[in-house]
Amino acid sequence: AKEFFKKKNIICAFQPHQEKRLTALFGEFVRAFDSADALFLFPVYKVAGRDGTGRTRDSGDLAEKIVRRGTIPNVFFLERFTLLLPWMEKVLSERQLPYRDSVLIMMGAGNINEETKKIVKDRK
Repeated sequence: AKEFFKKKNIICAFQPHQEKRLTALFGEFVRAFDSADALFLFPVYKVAGRDGTGRTRDSGDLAEKIVRRGTIPNVFFLERFTLLLPWMEKVLSERQLPYRDSVLIMMGAGNINEETKKIVKDRK
């Protein structure tokens, strides 16, 4: 995205899919967003029968680790999708990341697809 939108701020909203997958690939996920100017993380989409009760990583762990690395200037963990637009507006205005110079990329599995449709519908 950074290569295609060379002069734009990349804002990523990500919902991990499965605690087991996030745990197994945790190191890769920590580095995967290094080119983003802002990152919003949502709770892991849990799949019935696939996520166990053992110690796993969650989106809060991911946000914490990314913040500690210091490679992304704006990292936020949000409990609900409805918080995205208000937080995005706050971050963009406070950090001088203008809307017209930004691209929002919503990615993940689970219900983020439906939440993206709601956001687009509400903004029309």
